[in-house]
Amino acid sequence: MMLYYLKVAFRNLVKNKLNTVLTIFGFGLALSLVILITLYSWKEMSMNQFHRDAQNIFKVSGWGTPNALAPFLEERIPEIESIVRVCGNSTMEVKNEDNAGFEIDGVLYTENSFFDVFTFPLLAGNSSNVLSKPFCAVVTESTAHRLFGNANPLGKMVDIQGRKLEITGVMKDAPNNSSLKFNMLISLISWEENTSGQVLGMRPKLKDDWGNFSFETFAKFRPPVDKAALTEKIQKTIKEQGNLKYEVEHVKLYTLKDLYFNANLFSQFKRGNEKNVKSMIWIGIIILVLAIINFFNLSTSQGITRAKEIGVRKVNGGKRATLALQVIYESYILAFLAMLLALFLANMALPWFNRISSSNFDFLYLQNWWQWTALFGGTLLLALVAGSYPAFYLSSFNALDVIKAVKLKTKGVAAFRTSLVVFQFSASIVLIVSMLFITRQLDFLKHKDLGFEKDAILCIRPSMAVFNSYNTFVSLLEENPAITGISNTSGYIGDYDSGFRLFAKVDGEEKEMWSKQVYVDTAFFRTFGVEVLDQAIFSKDVYHVYLNQAAIDELNVNTFQNVEISLNNVKGVYSPVAGVTDNFHFRSLKQGVQPLLIRVVPGMKGLINIRFNPKSYRSVNELVAFCRNTQAKVAPDEPFRYDFLDDVLARSYEGEKRFQTLVSLFTSFAIIISCLGLIGMVIFSNARRTKEIGVRKILGANVSSILGMLISGYSKLIVASFAISMPVAWYIMKKWLSSFPYRTELNWWGFLLAGILTYVIAILTVYIKSRRTATRNPVEALRYE
Repeated sequence: MMLYYLKVAFRNLVKNKLNTVLTIFGFGLALSLVILITLYSWKEMSMNQFHRDAQNIFKVSGWGTPNALAPFLEERIPEIESIVRVCGNSTMEVKNEDNAGFEIDGVLYTENSFFDVFTFPLLAGNSSNVLSKPFCAVVTESTAHRLFGNANPLGKMVDIQGRKLEITGVMKDAPNNSSLKFNMLISLISWEENTSGQVLGMRPKLKDDWGNFSFETFAKFRPPVDKAALTEKIQKTIKEQGNLKYEVEHVKLYTLKDLYFNANLFSQFKRGNEKNVKSMIWIGIIILVLAIINFFNLSTSQGITRAKEIGVRKVNGGKRATLALQVIYESYILAFLAMLLALFLANMALPWFNRISSSNFDFLYLQNWWQWTALFGGTLLLALVAGSYPAFYLSSFNALDVIKAVKLKTKGVAAFRTSLVVFQFSASIVLIVSMLFITRQLDFLKHKDLGFEKDAILCIRPSMAVFNSYNTFVSLLEENPAITGISNTSGYIGDYDSGFRLFAKVDGEEKEMWSKQVYVDTAFFRTFGVEVLDQAIFSKDVYHVYLNQAAIDELNVNTFQNVEISLNNVKGVYSPVAGVTDNFHFRSLKQGVQPLLIRVVPGMKGLINIRFNPKSYRSVNELVAFCRNTQAKVAPDEPFRYDFLDDVLARSYEGEKRFQTLVSLFTSFAIIISCLGLIGMVIFSNARRTKEIGVRKILGANVSSILGMLISGYSKLIVASFAISMPVAWYIMKKWLSSFPYRTELNWWGFLLAGILTYVIAILTVYIKSRRTATRNPVEALRYE
């Protein structure tokens, strides 16, 4: 019996080729998009959850922590199973034994307990002592291959900034759903073993340092974990210890999920946006609903064309349940073919999807039984949901009415279909509005005034060899008339996040506040165009500090001259402030302006920022070539590492840019899917009005008037969709924009443009599909009836 059902089902699907193709393509396209969205959402929502006992691993403190905090807590908190310090995550030039240089990003400084807290399997080396020696390092599998090819890397030496390090371990590359991305781990004990005062560019002797907040601390606790009780105990212990120059209230426990999604936490690792991920999940749900609606519309559109077939089968003894089961079998076949198409489309799109979503998914193939069960079970369930109503609708036709050519009662189903089409286009309008305002917000962030001049600045990341010949290098650069300014800073201005607990004396009263800080040289203000609102007279050869206006406001003082700052973070020892600057955006616009201490260090050496006149070159490549050749004169064996500052700042919004690209992509496909559903409704509606159109043409109606009549009904549907979608779209975008301290306005034109775009697309679809009906010979139309 089942074989008979399948045979009849295939026969009917082949007979109705257009309907079959539209259903399979629309459903397959939607399923492929849902597969990609599911992969992306799974990766984001499962971030860092692959670690053993991930629920017991916490980041200690929402800000940077001092080096001494980890050993201090390990000695006093027995609930801690293991604790680790992490610092760095920088890009460094690494030379192998053949003196070949490789730029390695994700270089971390950590200790042996890193492998006790986190689950990163070692392929070579002993996890109990792999980072226990001074000047040793662990590399990832891919980094080992870059440095040494297929040779065994254990015991080999690499050179970083003149310091030799031994490779003591090789670990697997971090999985796709790890926010802790790195390629090399260097032993933290190297700092204490350094006697020259400099190890790999870092400060030495930090073992007992409570004043340097550059570290992130992670701890694994013994179960069961009471987060609130542990936080209280840690804070109490720190208060009793009494030498931590930090707000104890900041020392809280944060989960690995917080590490990735909480934008307020200080972190050196990759960050995500939970709100955007949930938005993508909702988009996937909407696309799936649109696909089910299309399945329904295209199936019921066959009601008129299959009415006689069903009537004849009923006269010959066919039962309603049997006919309904026949239609459901057809739905299963369509869903199965759509699933195969979806897997093919998803695999074809995967390399491109990896690029735009910053992912690394492999070719889709099913390895486990539960994956097959989820895919087939989900597809069959969708087919049942989408095909059940059409099955019972088509099987409900009265046999005598069909045979006698009595007009079938389709008013109820037509109204239901109409409401579904309204939902489809309401959803499409919401997605278009979202796409428009997300794009506008990114454009707003790109062009907003940052309070300093970010354009035409080339940033050079110098090696130790360049530092050793720094004065010569800068002198050669200054000989170029196109270079109008050179300044050294401790990081990229506009994308810099370093802070500390600031002690100040205001009108004789001691105050404390959390402040960001940046180290600059004396050429900083002129090179970057930062406005100094007020200042005292200070020698350019003397170390001094500035505060920004936000810091002055936080201290609640009228003039900077009434403020003194502790430069070494010790209460009771204060120095005057040199001046106050305007509130320029030293961090991403995703964060608001915070208090800032600008430490002006004459002769400072750091990131070299070169301001140039772009009109002096036909191409910026000429400037890059000049700077590269100049560096080669002072450090011929060193790589030339550079960035343009505006490119660096643009990378700060890569997550939002990826989200905008994904929303635009899926919105476009959602519109296509909606149009396929509209085609089904047009087919259904036009089939019912064939005789009416024929009579109108015989009575003198022309093609234009008939097309206008057919289109007018759909115009009302689009207007209804627009009215329904506007408040929903406004609420969604207002909520999304609320996460940005600086945001664009929700202007009316964006909503109107979304409505117009939807109207044009829908009416064009109706026109294309209705033109054949309107131009049909009226004699054929009457004979058809």
